[in-house]
Amino acid sequence: MSQSTHTMGPWKISKKPHFIPWLEVEDNKGHILAVIQGESRNVKQHITETLPVEANARLIAGAPELLRACKIVEL
Repeated sequence: MSQSTHTMGPWKISKKPHFIPWLEVEDNKGHILAVIQGESRNVKQHITETLPVEANARLIAGAPELLRACKIVEL
């Protein structure tokens, strides 16, 4: 397998309270790796539309652990 060139984990989710639904995925140095933004049209939709945004952010933030697990299974 070739040498990895991705940003090493752990990655974390950072919530931006003024921009709902808006989450960022950061590396351990605070660099932003991804911005996940949902669409909201009114206050009620914040509840329903924030859930997919959080799920997507968790999936992206878990990428280093998923890669590590895949490499273990590959052995």
